[in-house]
Amino acid sequence: MGASAVVNPSYTFIMTAYAVNDALTLDPQSGSLVKGGLVPVFVDIDPRTYTLDLASTQAALSERTGAIVTVHMLGQMADMRPLLDLAEEYQLFLIEDASQAHGATYEDPRTGKTYRAGSMGDCGCFSLSDVKNIGSMGADAGLLTLTDRLDSRLPGAAAMVRAWRNTGRMGHHRYRHQVWGIRARMDEYSAAECLAELAYLEAWVTRRQQIAARYSAALAGSSFTPPHVAPGRRHAFFTYMVQAPDLDARHRLESQLRAAGISVADTYTVVPDQELYRGGQLPCRLVSAQVAREVATLMVAIPCYPELREEEIARIEEVLSRCR
Repeated sequence: MGASAVVNPSYTFIMTAYAVNDALTLDPQSGSLVKGGLVPVFVDIDPRTYTLDLASTQAALSERTGAIVTVHMLGQMADMRPLLDLAEEYQLFLIEDASQAHGATYEDPRTGKTYRAGSMGDCGCFSLSDVKNIGSMGADAGLLTLTDRLDSRLPGAAAMVRAWRNTGRMGHHRYRHQVWGIRARMDEYSAAECLAELAYLEAWVTRRQQIAARYSAALAGSSFTPPHVAPGRRHAFFTYMVQAPDLDARHRLESQLRAAGISVADTYTVVPDQELYRGGQLPCRLVSAQVAREVATLMVAIPCYPELREEEIARIEEVLSRCR
């Protein structure tokens, strides 16, 4: 029986799951490309880091499981070592959705080596939209990192992926297309812009960390839970999410922020509860989403980006310091 199930966290942006439903494969009989028939299997999240929960992931595995997609949620890498061990034990692909984790790192407790997001699993997927830690203005760019782990399992994968993104060209001839492909090349302007921003990434992440530390200090002693930074991990703070103790407290904080002229962004909802999945329009399997549902209803997104002015940060601190 072929693998058709892909583990996904319940708490993420819906495109993480869409990528599974949309996957194509090569029909071995006809040689044509067909829908892969892959189904996202939704599992729960860790209540502190909001990343993939190991026990829930283990409970989701079956003979049909082919891969695990772990999301480095809100700027912090998932606990990669146990996930990597699990993937190796069951011979699964491990895919890192690092769309929010530019600049995040993870220290492997076994080896002591520090890894950047997108370099521990088989591949890493990065979004370069204009809201990310690195992004191109007005373009939905992205990139894929392929690791030695993938190359050892699928030799030639890098060449195939390069061909896929470039209309199927595997050589230098402009009009010779050896395999199926799409036009997924990053445009030159976006590529130049993102390459230039790489020089600033470390400073930008440091600035995000400094702002986040001020927010967390302002919340000290309150019933609100600031982001948890797990030992050995560098949080890139794509966004600063504070968890309210209850729904009334969440609404009060949001009202206070708006009254102070501070924008309050929408927060993520639970993916398997979306109408497309709940109503059966897209196939999925739900293992657990209890923690994800609790988290999703209580989160408040606080502005946290390098361009914030001192006056704006102080205004946010003042509102947070009044939380109880």
